Amino acid sequence: MHQASILRAMRAYLGLSQTDAAEAVGLTRRTIVSAEAGEMTDKTWGKLTAYYADLGLEWWDDPASIRIMLGS
Repeated sequence: MHQASILRAMRAYLGLSQTDAAEAVGLTRRTIVSAEAGEMTDKTWGKLTAYYADLGLEWWDDPASIRIMLGS
């Protein structure tokens, strides 16, 4: 699974708009759109996945796939 797909799935699961996610982590909506299209830096990836983890979603890579799980 591609990083962009992971970001889209996590944001959608949380019911956030691109604007909501951008404002929460101090990015522009345009940056979110680009990230979800596959054009992102490690810094953008880190900010978004950390924010989503704070909201209860985590992902990890295992031999089978990348999974999105509801955190505890």
